[in-house]
Amino acid sequence: MTSTTNRQTSLALGVAFSAILCVAHCTASEPRPGRVSGLRFMHDGKIVSSNYDGTVRQWDSRSGDEKRLFHGREVIYDQDANDIGDIVVSGPKAVTLACVKSNCEHSLRLTARSEDSPLRVAVGPTGRRIVGGYVGDDLSLAVWKSPFHEPNGRIVIGPSEVELDGSKYTTNIARVLFGLDDSIIIAAVIGQGVMVYDVDSGGIKALLQPLQRDVVDVCLARGTRRLIVVASSGVVRGYDAGKWTNEWEQRYKGDYVSCAANDASSVFALAGADGIIRVIESSGGKEIATIDTKAKRISAIAISEDGTQVAIGDRDGSVTLWSVENGQRIWQGGAK
Repeated sequence: MTSTTNRQTSLALGVAFSAILCVAHCTASEPRPGRVSGLRFMHDGKIVSSNYDGTVRQWDSRSGDEKRLFHGREVIYDQDANDIGDIVVSGPKAVTLACVKSNCEHSLRLTARSEDSPLRVAVGPTGRRIVGGYVGDDLSLAVWKSPFHEPNGRIVIGPSEVELDGSKYTTNIARVLFGLDDSIIIAAVIGQGVMVYDVDSGGIKALLQPLQRDVVDVCLARGTRRLIVVASSGVVRGYDAGKWTNEWEQRYKGDYVSCAANDASSVFALAGADGIIRVIESSGGKEIATIDTKAKRISAIAISEDGTQVAIGDRDGSVTLWSVENGQRIWQGGAK
């Protein structure tokens, strides 16, 4: 009886947090043109953002000057990039490789399941593999290997609708990302936990379920080899991104909609539903800075390599850069 009650509670939380996560990751049925759907600090200090209007932009972190890199015809649900300049976005029915090694005149559409849309996307650190997270009759991952003609594999995660005691509950993919290299895929699934997969075999290597709470988001701090798992009620855990063992756990005040880490940084950032940004050491969970952005509609977040700056995207299309040291706004650009 207790097990059934816990499962029902977890699934019900999944529904609730699906609504919360729409602040950060709105689905295909609720398009908001202009909303910032993805942010990333690049190795050269530039910031790349994607918007629901199909535009990928680059921002100068010093001046806030904006440059349009790519403009597609479709809504962008999610974005990922790596340090060599590959940028991928997901939209209706396809993953688009928008920029290859900073060449943004090139684009390639990758289609795995024509009837469904990939709501989540990730590109490996070497650019040789891409993964799209699909939501349809079931939740699944499609994996492409360079030269990206056809998907090289499909990993089924589980059903997108679960029936329990006569009631139906939905699950969703909150995030997909690659591990320390492109041989591992990590998928955070609302209502199920965090699943770690071997790309070549499609086999599951680990299942992480933080305190039976619902998973909100995950991010990977490669510099400290820590997978950060953000759960409901402000619970955050740091896992060893190789052994998949829990190394630390903290509970921070508030509810959080997204997290961000950088490949070279030793810290990560949490975006709160109340506009509070917390910057935290990834090795042990110590909080080092709090920024009150007063933003109530944060839709994306990124942190710089040196951990001194945090960028947030808003549902109105604006991008704002903040100083971690003094908590002050450096610049704001885009729609207001």
